[in-house]
Amino acid sequence: MNDVQIEMIREFQCPGCTCGPSGENRLPDCFKASDTLACGNHSAGTFMSGGVGCLNLGLPKGFNRLGPIDKSIQRSNIRLFTELPTYNSFNMPLWALEEDGYLFVVVALPRLQQFWVDVVPGKKISDLPPAVIDVSKLDLSECL
Repeated sequence: MNDVQIEMIREFQCPGCTCGPSGENRLPDCFKASDTLACGNHSAGTFMSGGVGCLNLGLPKGFNRLGPIDKSIQRSNIRLFTELPTYNSFNMPLWALEEDGYLFVVVALPRLQQFWVDVVPGKKISDLPPAVIDVSKLDLSECL
């Protein structure tokens, strides 16, 4: 695993994770490899009442809510990539945001009734299909 991958895990998954914070310059002892760059042990541990539920502290507003998931199947909704994955009818990008050199994409997997947040360094919204909504043009001030 290279330094970019390690930094992405530490920046986007470790904050607020129930497994604990990351070490100074390494992955935490609880790190578990997965089929994406993401940590397979990640579990959002920050809970907000009022129906909001669990939050991923490392993600920007509008992308940080975990939403309803089956904890026995899925512990996280973050997928980290170094290149854009292939999007299609089974893996549909809905909305996106460019921030701090990263592209954040909310992706629906309708066949599985799941939503994911893909994080890809160095990519642009223009790299996505034209129907994807650029949320930087929306008012997300009410989002947590």
